Amino acid sequence: MKKEYKIFMLYSFFSSAVFTRGVFIAYLLQVKGLTLLEIATFQSIYMISSSLFQVPTGVFADKYGKSKSLIIGAMITALINLAIIFVSGSYVNVLFIIASFEALGRAFSSGTDNALFFELLDNEGVKDKYIHLHSKIMMISSIITGLSILIGGFISEWSWNFLYLATSAMYFLSLIMAVMLQKYEKHKPIIQLVENKSKKRVLKFYQLHENILFKPVWIFVATIFSLNLLDGLLGSYFNINQIILENLGISNRWIGIFFSALYLVGASAYPLTARFKKRYTSSTLTIIILSLMLISFMGILFIDNRVLFLLFTGAICLLPEMLYTLTDNAIQMNIKSNFRATILSAFSIINSMASAISYLFLGVLIGNYGFTTMFTILAIIIAIHFSLALFVKLKFQKAL
Repeated sequence: MKKEYKIFMLYSFFSSAVFTRGVFIAYLLQVKGLTLLEIATFQSIYMISSSLFQVPTGVFADKYGKSKSLIIGAMITALINLAIIFVSGSYVNVLFIIASFEALGRAFSSGTDNALFFELLDNEGVKDKYIHLHSKIMMISSIITGLSILIGGFISEWSWNFLYLATSAMYFLSLIMAVMLQKYEKHKPIIQLVENKSKKRVLKFYQLHENILFKPVWIFVATIFSLNLLDGLLGSYFNINQIILENLGISNRWIGIFFSALYLVGASAYPLTARFKKRYTSSTLTIIILSLMLISFMGILFIDNRVLFLLFTGAICLLPEMLYTLTDNAIQMNIKSNFRATILSAFSIINSMASAISYLFLGVLIGNYGFTTMFTILAIIIAIHFSLALFVKLKFQKAL
Protein backbone atom coordinates (compact mmCIF):
# COMPACT_ATOMS: atom_id res chain seq x y z
CA MET A 1 0.00 0.00 0.00
CA LYS A 2 1.37 3.41 -0.97
CA LYS A 3 2.35 5.90 1.69
CA GLU A 4 -0.36 8.41 0.81
CA TYR A 5 -3.05 5.78 1.33
CA LYS A 6 -1.64 4.93 4.74
CA ILE A 7 -1.61 8.60 5.71
CA PHE A 8 -5.20 9.01 4.54
CA MET A 9 -6.20 5.97 6.58
CA LEU A 10 -4.59 7.49 9.66
CA TYR A 11 -6.44 10.75 8.98
CA SER A 12 -9.71 8.83 8.76
CA PHE A 13 -8.99 6.86 11.92
CA PHE A 14 -8.04 9.87 14.05
CA SER A 15 -11.03 11.89 12.83
CA SER A 16 -13.26 8.90 13.64
CA ALA A 17 -12.09 8.66 17.25
CA VAL A 18 -14.85 10.94 18.56
CA PHE A 19 -15.29 9.96 22.20
CA THR A 20 -18.25 12.34 22.60
CA ARG A 21 -20.32 10.88 19.74
CA GLY A 22 -22.57 8.64 21.83
CA VAL A 23 -23.13 10.91 24.84
CA PHE A 24 -23.02 14.51 23.62
CA ILE A 25 -26.77 14.94 24.07
CA ALA A 26 -26.46 13.50 27.58
CA TYR A 27 -23.69 16.07 28.14
CA LEU A 28 -25.99 18.92 27.13
CA LEU A 29 -28.71 17.51 29.39
CA GLN A 30 -26.66 16.62 32.46
CA VAL A 31 -23.81 19.14 32.47
CA LYS A 32 -25.13 22.16 30.60
CA GLY A 33 -28.71 21.71 31.83
CA LEU A 34 -30.37 22.32 28.47
CA THR A 35 -34.01 21.43 27.93
CA LEU A 36 -35.12 19.04 25.18
CA LEU A 37 -36.28 22.02 23.11
CA GLU A 38 -32.92 23.77 23.55
CA ILE A 39 -31.10 20.58 22.54
CA ALA A 40 -33.30 20.26 19.46
CA THR A 41 -32.54 23.91 18.68
CA PHE A 42 -28.81 23.29 19.23
CA GLN A 43 -28.85 20.41 16.77
CA SER A 44 -30.99 22.33 14.27
CA ILE A 45 -28.61 25.29 14.36
CA TYR A 46 -25.74 22.88 13.78
CA MET A 47 -27.42 21.30 10.77
CA ILE A 48 -28.67 24.59 9.29
CA SER A 49 -25.16 26.04 9.66
CA SER A 50 -23.79 22.93 7.96
CA SER A 51 -26.14 23.60 5.06
CA LEU A 52 -24.99 27.20 4.75
CA PHE A 53 -21.30 26.29 4.90
CA GLN A 54 -21.32 23.21 2.64
CA VAL A 55 -21.00 24.83 -0.78
CA PRO A 56 -18.59 27.66 0.22
CA THR A 57 -16.25 25.15 1.87
CA GLY A 58 -16.59 22.82 -1.13
CA VAL A 59 -15.66 25.67 -3.47
CA PHE A 60 -12.71 26.45 -1.20
CA ALA A 61 -11.54 22.83 -1.42
CA ASP A 62 -11.78 22.78 -5.21
CA LYS A 63 -10.05 26.13 -5.57
CA TYR A 64 -7.26 25.94 -2.98
CA GLY A 65 -6.87 22.21 -2.38
CA LYS A 66 -8.77 19.51 -0.56
CA SER A 67 -5.98 18.82 1.93
CA LYS A 68 -6.00 22.51 2.96
CA SER A 69 -9.73 22.23 3.56
CA LEU A 70 -9.18 19.18 5.80
CA ILE A 71 -6.51 21.07 7.77
CA ILE A 72 -8.82 24.00 8.46
CA GLY A 73 -11.70 21.70 9.36
CA ALA A 74 -9.61 19.69 11.83
CA MET A 75 -8.26 22.86 13.45
CA ILE A 76 -11.69 24.43 13.97
CA THR A 77 -13.24 21.22 15.30
CA ALA A 78 -10.35 20.62 17.71
CA LEU A 79 -10.65 24.14 19.13
CA ILE A 80 -14.45 23.94 19.43
CA ASN A 81 -14.17 20.76 21.54
CA LEU A 82 -11.92 22.71 23.89
CA ALA A 83 -14.12 25.82 23.95
CA ILE A 84 -17.34 24.04 24.94
CA ILE A 85 -15.75 22.96 28.22
CA PHE A 86 -15.57 26.56 29.43
CA VAL A 87 -19.10 27.66 28.49
CA SER A 88 -21.78 27.51 31.17
CA GLY A 89 -25.17 26.09 30.30
CA SER A 90 -26.72 29.41 31.30
CA TYR A 91 -25.14 30.96 28.21
CA VAL A 92 -27.34 29.05 25.81
CA ASN A 93 -26.77 31.50 22.96
CA VAL A 94 -23.01 30.98 23.22
CA LEU A 95 -23.57 27.23 22.97
CA PHE A 96 -25.65 27.85 19.85
CA ILE A 97 -22.71 29.82 18.39
CA ILE A 98 -20.41 26.91 19.24
CA ALA A 99 -22.78 24.60 17.37
CA SER A 100 -22.48 26.85 14.33
CA PHE A 101 -18.67 26.90 14.44
CA GLU A 102 -18.54 23.14 14.89
CA ALA A 103 -20.68 22.87 11.76
CA LEU A 104 -18.18 25.07 9.94
CA GLY A 105 -15.31 22.80 10.95
CA ARG A 106 -17.16 19.68 9.87
CA ALA A 107 -18.21 21.32 6.58
CA PHE A 108 -14.55 21.81 5.62
CA SER A 109 -14.04 18.05 5.79
CA SER A 110 -17.49 16.69 4.94
CA GLY A 111 -17.30 15.11 1.50
CA THR A 112 -13.87 16.63 0.89
CA ASP A 113 -12.13 13.67 2.52
CA ASN A 114 -13.91 11.21 0.22
CA ALA A 115 -13.23 13.42 -2.79
CA LEU A 116 -9.53 13.52 -1.94
CA PHE A 117 -9.31 9.75 -1.53
CA PHE A 118 -11.11 9.18 -4.83
CA GLU A 119 -8.68 11.50 -6.59
CA LEU A 120 -5.68 9.81 -4.99
CA LEU A 121 -6.93 6.60 -6.58
CA ASP A 122 -7.79 8.33 -9.84
CA ASN A 123 -4.26 9.73 -10.07
CA GLU A 124 -3.01 6.14 -10.04
CA GLY A 125 -5.65 4.98 -12.56
CA VAL A 126 -7.44 2.73 -10.07
CA LYS A 127 -10.62 4.69 -9.37
CA ASP A 128 -12.72 1.58 -10.02
CA LYS A 129 -11.40 0.22 -6.73
CA TYR A 130 -12.95 3.13 -4.83
CA ILE A 131 -16.00 1.36 -3.39
CA HIS A 132 -13.88 -1.66 -2.41
CA LEU A 133 -11.07 0.29 -0.71
CA HIS A 134 -13.28 3.02 0.69
CA SER A 135 -15.66 0.48 2.21
CA LYS A 136 -12.72 -1.04 4.08
CA ILE A 137 -11.64 2.35 5.40
CA MET A 138 -15.21 3.15 6.42
CA MET A 139 -15.52 -0.22 8.14
CA ILE A 140 -12.38 0.29 10.21
CA SER A 141 -13.31 3.92 10.91
CA SER A 142 -16.74 2.78 12.10
CA ILE A 143 -15.11 0.23 14.40
CA ILE A 144 -12.86 2.97 15.81
CA THR A 145 -15.88 5.24 16.31
CA GLY A 146 -17.73 2.41 18.05
CA LEU A 147 -14.82 1.73 20.39
CA SER A 148 -14.42 5.47 21.01
CA ILE A 149 -18.09 5.74 21.97
CA LEU A 150 -17.71 2.78 24.31
CA ILE A 151 -14.68 4.37 25.95
CA GLY A 152 -16.43 7.76 25.98
CA GLY A 153 -19.36 6.38 27.94
CA PHE A 154 -17.01 5.22 30.70
CA ILE A 155 -14.91 8.39 30.63
CA SER A 156 -18.01 10.58 30.96
CA GLU A 157 -18.83 8.97 34.31
CA TRP A 158 -15.37 9.96 35.50
CA SER A 159 -14.71 13.33 33.82
CA TRP A 160 -16.68 15.15 31.14
CA ASN A 161 -13.81 17.63 30.65
CA PHE A 162 -11.29 14.88 29.94
CA LEU A 163 -13.75 13.39 27.44
CA TYR A 164 -13.76 16.58 25.38
CA LEU A 165 -10.00 17.07 25.79
CA ALA A 166 -9.38 13.58 24.40
CA THR A 167 -11.68 14.24 21.45
CA SER A 168 -9.89 17.50 20.73
CA ALA A 169 -6.53 15.69 20.78
CA MET A 170 -7.76 13.25 18.13
CA TYR A 171 -8.71 16.11 15.84
CA PHE A 172 -5.27 17.67 16.30
CA LEU A 173 -3.72 14.37 15.25
CA SER A 174 -5.97 14.24 12.17
CA LEU A 175 -4.80 17.78 11.39
CA ILE A 176 -1.19 16.55 11.31
CA MET A 177 -2.17 13.78 8.88
CA ALA A 178 -3.95 16.31 6.64
CA VAL A 179 -0.80 18.43 6.54
CA MET A 180 1.19 15.37 5.46
CA LEU A 181 -1.30 14.68 2.65
CA GLN A 182 -0.67 18.01 0.99
CA LYS A 183 2.35 16.88 -1.02
CA TYR A 184 0.40 13.96 -2.53
CA GLU A 185 -2.50 16.03 -3.80
CA LYS A 186 -2.30 16.96 -7.47
CA HIS A 187 -4.35 20.09 -7.11
CA LYS A 188 -5.84 21.59 -10.26
CA PRO A 189 -7.75 24.83 -9.63
CA ILE A 190 -10.98 24.75 -11.59
CA ILE A 191 -12.57 28.08 -10.68
CA GLN A 192 -11.11 30.27 -13.37
CA LEU A 193 -10.32 33.94 -13.07
CA VAL A 194 -11.30 35.79 -16.24
CA GLU A 195 -11.45 39.37 -17.40
CA ASN A 196 -14.88 40.93 -17.78
CA LYS A 197 -15.71 43.91 -19.95
CA SER A 198 -14.66 46.39 -17.26
CA LYS A 199 -11.31 44.59 -16.87
CA LYS A 200 -12.15 43.61 -13.31
CA ARG A 201 -11.20 40.08 -12.28
CA VAL A 202 -14.24 37.99 -11.45
CA LEU A 203 -14.97 34.35 -10.67
CA LYS A 204 -16.54 32.27 -13.41
CA PHE A 205 -17.98 28.85 -12.56
CA TYR A 206 -18.58 25.96 -14.92
CA GLN A 207 -22.18 24.86 -15.08
CA LEU A 208 -22.42 22.17 -12.42
CA HIS A 209 -24.81 20.04 -14.49
CA GLU A 210 -22.12 19.77 -17.19
CA ASN A 211 -19.92 17.98 -14.66
CA ILE A 212 -22.47 15.23 -14.00
CA LEU A 213 -21.78 12.22 -16.22
CA PHE A 214 -24.98 10.25 -15.60
CA LYS A 215 -27.71 10.89 -18.14
CA PRO A 216 -30.43 11.99 -17.87
CA VAL A 217 -29.09 14.41 -15.28
CA TRP A 218 -32.47 15.02 -13.65
CA ILE A 219 -32.82 11.36 -12.66
CA PHE A 220 -29.39 11.41 -11.06
CA VAL A 221 -30.13 14.63 -9.15
CA ALA A 222 -33.63 13.54 -8.11
CA THR A 223 -32.42 10.15 -6.88
CA ILE A 224 -29.49 11.53 -4.90
CA PHE A 225 -31.71 14.34 -3.57
CA SER A 226 -34.26 11.82 -2.29
CA LEU A 227 -31.64 9.55 -0.71
CA ASN A 228 -29.92 12.48 0.99
CA LEU A 229 -33.22 13.64 2.44
CA LEU A 230 -33.76 10.19 3.86
CA ASP A 231 -30.19 9.94 5.16
CA GLY A 232 -30.59 13.26 7.00
CA LEU A 233 -33.81 12.08 8.62
CA LEU A 234 -32.33 8.74 9.71
CA GLY A 235 -29.20 10.46 10.99
CA SER A 236 -31.40 12.53 13.29
CA TYR A 237 -33.25 9.41 14.39
CA PHE A 238 -29.90 7.80 15.25
CA ASN A 239 -29.10 10.58 17.74
CA ILE A 240 -32.69 10.72 19.03
CA ASN A 241 -31.98 7.28 20.49
CA GLN A 242 -29.87 9.06 23.12
CA ILE A 243 -33.02 10.81 24.35
CA ILE A 244 -34.96 7.53 24.30
CA LEU A 245 -32.34 5.80 26.45
CA GLU A 246 -31.99 8.81 28.73
CA ASN A 247 -35.74 8.82 29.36
CA LEU A 248 -35.55 5.11 30.18
CA GLY A 249 -33.11 6.00 32.97
CA ILE A 250 -30.16 4.19 31.37
CA SER A 251 -26.73 5.31 32.59
CA ASN A 252 -24.13 7.01 30.38
CA ARG A 253 -22.03 3.85 30.48
CA TRP A 254 -24.80 1.75 28.95
CA ILE A 255 -25.75 4.46 26.48
CA GLY A 256 -22.13 4.39 25.37
CA ILE A 257 -22.21 0.60 25.12
CA PHE A 258 -25.39 0.71 23.03
CA PHE A 259 -24.05 3.24 20.53
CA SER A 260 -20.69 1.52 20.47
CA ALA A 261 -22.47 -1.71 19.52
CA LEU A 262 -24.34 0.15 16.77
CA TYR A 263 -21.10 1.39 15.26
CA LEU A 264 -19.35 -1.96 15.61
CA VAL A 265 -22.25 -3.76 13.94
CA GLY A 266 -22.57 -0.93 11.44
CA ALA A 267 -18.96 -1.46 10.42
CA SER A 268 -20.10 -4.57 8.57
CA ALA A 269 -22.38 -2.43 6.37
CA TYR A 270 -19.51 -1.17 4.23
CA PRO A 271 -17.91 -4.49 3.17
CA LEU A 272 -21.39 -6.02 2.84
CA THR A 273 -22.42 -3.28 0.44
CA ALA A 274 -19.22 -3.67 -1.58
CA ARG A 275 -19.79 -7.43 -1.78
CA PHE A 276 -23.47 -7.15 -2.76
CA LYS A 277 -22.60 -4.46 -5.31
CA LYS A 278 -20.72 -7.11 -7.31
CA ARG A 279 -23.91 -9.15 -7.61
CA TYR A 280 -26.71 -6.57 -7.76
CA THR A 281 -27.16 -3.17 -9.36
CA SER A 282 -27.28 -0.09 -7.16
CA SER A 283 -30.99 0.38 -7.84
CA THR A 284 -31.81 -3.20 -6.82
CA LEU A 285 -29.75 -2.92 -3.64
CA THR A 286 -31.44 0.39 -2.80
CA ILE A 287 -34.88 -1.22 -3.08
CA ILE A 288 -33.81 -4.17 -0.91
CA ILE A 289 -32.39 -1.86 1.79
CA LEU A 290 -35.49 0.35 1.80
CA SER A 291 -37.74 -2.69 2.09
CA LEU A 292 -35.76 -3.92 5.11
CA MET A 293 -36.02 -0.45 6.69
CA LEU A 294 -39.77 -0.46 6.16
CA ILE A 295 -40.11 -3.90 7.77
CA SER A 296 -38.00 -2.74 10.75
CA PHE A 297 -40.03 0.42 11.36
CA MET A 298 -43.31 -1.45 11.04
CA GLY A 299 -42.05 -4.23 13.30
CA ILE A 300 -40.95 -1.81 16.02
CA LEU A 301 -44.56 -0.62 16.34
CA PHE A 302 -45.63 -4.03 17.65
CA ILE A 303 -42.75 -4.62 20.07
CA ASP A 304 -43.16 -4.30 23.83
CA ASN A 305 -39.96 -6.08 24.84
CA ARG A 306 -37.10 -3.65 25.53
CA VAL A 307 -34.38 -5.98 24.19
CA LEU A 308 -36.25 -6.58 20.94
CA PHE A 309 -36.77 -2.84 20.62
CA LEU A 310 -33.02 -2.24 20.89
CA LEU A 311 -32.36 -4.93 18.28
CA PHE A 312 -34.83 -3.42 15.82
CA THR A 313 -33.66 0.15 16.33
CA GLY A 314 -30.10 -1.12 15.91
CA ALA A 315 -31.04 -2.64 12.55
CA ILE A 316 -32.62 0.64 11.50
CA CYS A 317 -29.35 2.42 12.29
CA LEU A 318 -27.31 -0.17 10.34
CA LEU A 319 -29.19 -0.05 7.05
CA PRO A 320 -28.66 3.69 6.34
CA GLU A 321 -24.90 3.05 6.35
CA MET A 322 -25.36 0.65 3.45
CA LEU A 323 -27.52 3.21 1.67
CA TYR A 324 -24.89 5.90 2.31
CA THR A 325 -22.16 3.69 0.79
CA LEU A 326 -24.22 3.18 -2.36
CA THR A 327 -25.08 6.86 -2.64
CA ASP A 328 -21.49 8.01 -2.12
CA ASN A 329 -20.19 5.58 -4.74
CA ALA A 330 -22.87 6.66 -7.22
CA ILE A 331 -21.90 10.31 -6.78
CA GLN A 332 -18.15 9.69 -7.03
CA MET A 333 -18.47 7.58 -10.18
CA ASN A 334 -20.83 9.98 -11.97
CA ILE A 335 -19.21 13.39 -11.53
CA LYS A 336 -16.09 14.92 -13.00
CA SER A 337 -13.13 15.66 -10.74
CA ASN A 338 -13.12 19.41 -11.50
CA PHE A 339 -16.05 20.17 -9.25
CA ARG A 340 -16.00 17.04 -7.11
CA ALA A 341 -15.90 18.74 -3.67
CA THR A 342 -18.38 21.42 -4.73
CA ILE A 343 -20.94 18.92 -6.05
CA LEU A 344 -20.52 16.70 -2.99
CA SER A 345 -21.05 19.75 -0.80
CA ALA A 346 -24.18 20.70 -2.74
CA PHE A 347 -25.67 17.27 -2.08
CA SER A 348 -24.56 17.49 1.57
CA ILE A 349 -26.68 20.62 1.95
CA ILE A 350 -29.75 18.48 1.37
CA ASN A 351 -28.63 16.06 4.06
CA SER A 352 -27.89 18.84 6.53
CA MET A 353 -31.17 20.66 5.94
CA ALA A 354 -33.10 17.40 6.27
CA SER A 355 -31.34 16.72 9.57
CA ALA A 356 -31.99 20.25 10.84
CA ILE A 357 -35.71 19.98 10.13
CA SER A 358 -35.84 16.39 11.36
CA TYR A 359 -34.47 17.21 14.82
CA LEU A 360 -37.26 19.70 15.42
CA PHE A 361 -39.81 17.47 13.69
CA LEU A 362 -38.93 14.39 15.74
CA GLY A 363 -38.66 16.46 18.91
CA VAL A 364 -42.18 17.82 18.44
CA LEU A 365 -43.53 14.34 17.64
CA ILE A 366 -41.99 12.82 20.76
CA GLY A 367 -42.99 15.70 23.02
CA ASN A 368 -46.58 16.01 21.84
CA TYR A 369 -47.57 12.64 20.45
CA GLY A 370 -45.16 10.04 21.79
CA PHE A 371 -42.84 7.48 20.27
CA THR A 372 -45.53 5.35 18.62
CA THR A 373 -46.66 8.23 16.42
CA MET A 374 -43.05 9.01 15.57
CA PHE A 375 -42.36 5.44 14.43
CA THR A 376 -45.62 5.35 12.42
CA ILE A 377 -44.73 8.53 10.51
CA LEU A 378 -41.18 7.31 9.91
CA ALA A 379 -42.57 4.06 8.48
CA ILE A 380 -44.80 6.06 6.12
CA ILE A 381 -41.82 8.15 4.95
CA ILE A 382 -39.78 5.00 4.26
CA ALA A 383 -42.72 3.53 2.36
CA ILE A 384 -42.87 6.62 0.14
CA HIS A 385 -39.14 6.39 -0.64
CA PHE A 386 -39.49 2.67 -1.34
CA SER A 387 -42.33 3.35 -3.79
CA LEU A 388 -40.33 6.07 -5.56
CA ALA A 389 -37.24 3.85 -5.81
CA LEU A 390 -39.32 1.02 -7.27
CA PHE A 391 -40.91 3.40 -9.77
CA VAL A 392 -37.53 4.71 -10.93
CA LYS A 393 -36.20 1.16 -11.21
CA LEU A 394 -39.11 0.05 -13.39
CA LYS A 395 -39.29 3.25 -15.44
CA PHE A 396 -35.57 3.72 -16.04
CA GLN A 397 -33.62 0.49 -16.22
CA LYS A 398 -30.34 2.39 -16.01
CA ALA A 399 -31.42 4.13 -12.81
CA LEU A 400 -29.04 4.38 -9.88
